[in-house]
Amino acid sequence: MYKELDLGCGRNKHAGAVGLDMNPAVHPDVLFEFRDRNILPFANDTFDKIWALDFIEHVMDPQWLLSEIHRVGKSDAKVELRYPHYSYRSAHSDLTHIHQGFGIRIFEHYDPSTYYGKKYTSYTNFGRNFPFQIEKVSPQYCLSKSKIPWLLSKIVGASFYEAFISNILPITEVDARLRVIK
Repeated sequence: MYKELDLGCGRNKHAGAVGLDMNPAVHPDVLFEFRDRNILPFANDTFDKIWALDFIEHVMDPQWLLSEIHRVGKSDAKVELRYPHYSYRSAHSDLTHIHQGFGIRIFEHYDPSTYYGKKYTSYTNFGRNFPFQIEKVSPQYCLSKSKIPWLLSKIVGASFYEAFISNILPITEVDARLRVIK
């Protein structure tokens, strides 16, 4: 049976997914606060798809979150994440954000096919190995109606854009799709 998990589901839980949230007012399926390296209340290898949209910036230890996503995800589980980019000023305007945004390459240490994934062997933290395959990383640009930031990133490359242009034309958020490797 195909199972999905929606971490930090809020009021917009994905249809058919098990919704987990710390706010009882949103009526999640599972009321749970993810903090202090606690364990998600699910067995290993439970979910085929995991959503973590606008969630990772709210947790104290994002690496622990990734290790837990890996643990509860089945082999080849699809993981959809969205998080604020550090160049977007609104990332710094929310007191519930423990982390004020991340860059576009934050998952490369966990993908054994990338330079950093090879160099650090997919990071083994907390006695856990939790590799992922990066399938797609899509920056969303501040001037959403304008194609200029998108075109610039295609011409100069996403990493160059992030390092040298995003302070002028910010990236608002990043959508990432990973796949659990087991």
